[in-house]
Amino acid sequence: MPKKQGMSSFQKEAQSTDKYTDPTAPTFLAVPFLSMTEEAGQLARIYKEIVVSGNKLSEFQQKEIKDKLGDLLWYIANIAKKLNIDLDTVAIANLQKTKKLINCPSQKLLLKILMISMIPIIKMLKYPKDKILLNLNLNPNLNLNHNWLKLD
Repeated sequence: MPKKQGMSSFQKEAQSTDKYTDPTAPTFLAVPFLSMTEEAGQLARIYKEIVVSGNKLSEFQQKEIKDKLGDLLWYIANIAKKLNIDLDTVAIANLQKTKKLINCPSQKLLLKILMISMIPIIKMLKYPKDKILLNLNLNPNLNLNHNWLKLD
């Protein structure tokens, strides 16, 4: 079993397996970007199969997911290396950003946006706003009614 390594080490090693190394060729970035979307699509297909089967994850699907995540990681490392972006730096910055977002006041804004997208369904089902908020583990008295957000 290979030893564990950091993102930068993986990035460097992954680059040694790249076939598209000519920066002047249209395939230089196109292949990894397009391949990354293909792998993400395959992950979505696997997830659909899991949902259709009643949310039962088979050993085979778990292996497939692990394989696709590895492929995505390779393409991300490849693109980052070609653009001189260090993945260790990206990972640290992303964790810092995520930690800030957890307790950020903008979470209320995200909730409002979610509620806006649900308005047609809520109205169609005549589902009371307070029950929706309780189901989201939020205070049912939370004021979400603004000029641009009418639930009642």
